[in-house]
Amino acid sequence: MQRIWKSTNSQPRRLFWPKTLSGAPRYIFDGADADLRPCFLPDFTRQPSDLFHKILKFLIIGRIPVGPRVATWLTGYDGWDTLKAIRPTDSFMADGITNLRTLRAIAWMLPREVSKLNYFNNCLRFALPHTDLGALTERMRRIGFQLATFDPDDARQYRLLLTEQFYRNPDASHTPLSDTPSAFFCGEDKGRRKHLEALQQQLKQLGINTTFIIVERPEQRITYEEYLNHLSACHLLVDWVQADQAGITRRPVEALFWQKKLITNHHALIHADFYHPDNIFIIGHDRPERLSEFIRQPFKPVPDEVRERYHVNHWLTYWQDAHRHTEH
Repeated sequence: MQRIWKSTNSQPRRLFWPKTLSGAPRYIFDGADADLRPCFLPDFTRQPSDLFHKILKFLIIGRIPVGPRVATWLTGYDGWDTLKAIRPTDSFMADGITNLRTLRAIAWMLPREVSKLNYFNNCLRFALPHTDLGALTERMRRIGFQLATFDPDDARQYRLLLTEQFYRNPDASHTPLSDTPSAFFCGEDKGRRKHLEALQQQLKQLGINTTFIIVERPEQRITYEEYLNHLSACHLLVDWVQADQAGITRRPVEALFWQKKLITNHHALIHADFYHPDNIFIIGHDRPERLSEFIRQPFKPVPDEVRERYHVNHWLTYWQDAHRHTEH
């Protein structure tokens, strides 16, 4: 991949991310080239633990311009102070922060030349259904942040920059593929239990072993490491999206990189550049009686140049050269 993110003073442009990640995001970013990985900062978006600092944060942060050192003292944690390490040639990416005061405080503390980005990996119209999103996103832009999303409907409605979903190449340290054909789903209920249970029953009738983890309570959650062991061992990954979902979610790109066949209700995937009818079965589009044939067909390899578009290196290179997007 061509490196296009070197700054004019020959220093590499660094991308700062204000959150210490775990689970799937940490796994994905660990798969990036070492010289592309974001610089993770302590999470200063959380609430202080004691009442004194909560009151100070409420009264001052985002209301009055203060520097990182003062903000650190006011809130009781050192995330703000680490912003001093950011150079004018660097980029800063907020992880879907919607609190305007937090964004305003960040903008006041960073050098004016820093590219300030706010990336939404959740659909805004689903996450904030009762909010005037047009007004909210416009205020974020006035604060100085570029806004981006993986979702084309959000991008079109609220004038956000559209980017691809992203993932990494798998490593070989997980559970090997099972001998018996198997299907795997893991996700929150979100009103889709009855659809998933009907599909699970249909797959069982076709002789497919199924592991469906439909989460309704916190104790039912599994770690991403456990999730990857299930994913690596299965033949079929199941995806069931919410109504009106437009953007490609993480499961299709997991299937792409792990070379798993995908069963989904997401009709938009028929337009994806990695779509192949032998790899992706779309419920409501494909004939139900074709499911048995689909399961028997081998996975058709996807060209490397297509998969590269969804690699975390491609995504990070794009943002570490973020100054070229200021015209958006």
